[in-house]
Amino acid sequence: MKQTVLGWSDAGASEGPPFCTVTAHPAGYTVASDYLETPLCDLPLASAVCAVIADLAEAYLEAHCDMRALHCGAVRISGRMVLFSGVGHAGKSTLMARLSMEPGVRVFCDDILPIRADATAVALGVPPRVRLPLPASGGAAFDRFVQQQGGLRDASYAYVPGPAILPHGSEGRPDALLLLRRESGATARLHDLSAQAAAANMLAQDMSLQADGIAHIDRVTAMAEAMWRATLVYDDLNDAVRLLADTFALPDLGAAALADPIAADPPRAKPAAIDPKARWQRHPDVGLRSRLGAAFLWVPWTGRYFHLNAIAMVCWTLIEAPMTADDIVLELTELFPDAPPQQVRVDVANWLAEMIGNGLVLEP
Repeated sequence: MKQTVLGWSDAGASEGPPFCTVTAHPAGYTVASDYLETPLCDLPLASAVCAVIADLAEAYLEAHCDMRALHCGAVRISGRMVLFSGVGHAGKSTLMARLSMEPGVRVFCDDILPIRADATAVALGVPPRVRLPLPASGGAAFDRFVQQQGGLRDASYAYVPGPAILPHGSEGRPDALLLLRRESGATARLHDLSAQAAAANMLAQDMSLQADGIAHIDRVTAMAEAMWRATLVYDDLNDAVRLLADTFALPDLGAAALADPIAADPPRAKPAAIDPKARWQRHPDVGLRSRLGAAFLWVPWTGRYFHLNAIAMVCWTLIEAPMTADDIVLELTELFPDAPPQQVRVDVANWLAEMIGNGLVLEP
């Protein structure tokens, strides 16, 4: 473990029972933990280490209740701290590892970034863990680099330590946020990203259970407004790294060339199975905060956040009193006469299904 996590000290460690134990077997490793409902069995080496690191992160955040955990990668490049977020398999870890090859780049994390209430981020000292085999676009130099770092590995994953990895406790204040979007064959480019979209992403990627989620929404939206923001579309790793190096070398990020914002995904064509005559009402304990021209919901019992666009906000407002899906559709078609009625019906059914599935809406 000590060759993988950097800057951790066992000074002051508890003398009580360990919160995590690892047992070696011929078939692999078993990890049992206070943070797992059941042990993880027959893990290969790098995966077992990953499970222990996840527990270390959990314990650290539990001991620092003033922090939240953001699921992202983060590096310091040309003196600026840049956060990288995106959906699963967007390539965060591999991009962080590739960036660690670049002169002057320092890596905070590839997965979990603790952030204090004052927006100061803290490195956990964990190097990127890349999926194997490495993408061909990294080139032979990247393959050699990963091999030369000598990190723990198994058939599926490899850790990539090295001098670019910041040790546990290193601090920084995020200056920029990039959403990653992998597109086959795409030339690396940057698209403008609104503060609203950035805040929605950061709340969706928040891994911590906040005691006061409404105040947390205020903190995140303020952080999103203060950062430079863009969506990075790319396919080739080296192409993306060159673009990032050129962009963050600019004295003024306002001079960076940004394409128009990426359009939202097209609406789904089929409605979810919702009884149009059933009556629904919003849960009274769900918190609401309007910021950046949008609304954000906080669910206290799960700690999750939901972003409402303008139409979803109207739906949420309407169901303060019990309403059926048909009632909501009727109201929306009057408020938005240019919207195709069938699409309104589909959107309402799908929105209600999401809200019901997450416990935000219930039958009175």
